[in-house]
This record gives sequence, C-alpha cells and structure tokens, in this order.
Amino acid sequence: MKKYEIYANFVLVFHVVFFLLLLASLPLAFFVGWYGIVVGVIVMLTVLQWRFAKGECIFTIIENHFRAKSSKRAYQGSCIAHYLEQWFSIKVQSKSVDIFLYFYFLLIILAVLVKLWP
Repeated sequence: MKKYEIYANFVLVFHVVFFLLLLASLPLAFFVGWYGIVVGVIVMLTVLQWRFAKGECIFTIIENHFRAKSSKRAYQGSCIAHYLEQWFSIKVQSKSVDIFLYFYFLLIILAVLVKLWP
C-alpha cells in the first residue's frame, strides 16, 4: 500500500467517524446542553465550508487529492453516495444526500436554538 493511499484511507476513516458523530448529534443536542452548542457551531461551519468549496466537503476534496496521487482513481460526487454504493450496494444520487444533509443540519440547528431559548 502506497503512502498516499494510506493518507486517503486515514482521511476516509476520520470523515466517516466525523459524519457518524454528526448523525448522532440531533438527539444529543436535546439532552446535553454544551454538546448542542458545540455541534451547532460545527454544523454551521460545515455548511459555510460547503458554500466556499462549491458544495464539496473538504474531507472529500482531501481524500480525492490523495487518491489521485496514488494509483487509485478519485471519485466524483458525494462521499456518502459513493461509499453507500461501494460498501452496501445502495445507489443514491449525490443531490439526494445533499438535500438530506441540509435538512438534517437545519434540524440540529433548530434543536440547539430551542435548547438555548429561555
């Protein structure tokens, strides 16, 4: 295994763990006050990052950069859509993933605001 492939796999593992923590954040935002604030800030920064990177996730950009430097081919579109198909044979369009994430992140932000509202 070449070093760039190892770097790409490391970014992928970090990305998956980060994503799973964000998915678990909606229920936790209601029950743990400080966690909701931290997650709310992370979600807002993530959405801002998407805007500046033209809809691309920074982790996907970095992973594809390392994949292109190794012998592996970089993929197009959403990381989630790509790996759902590759790992679980579930075909999802990148646009569907984007819509889901925007609504889910909106729910997290609303949960944080409800928790903070006096």
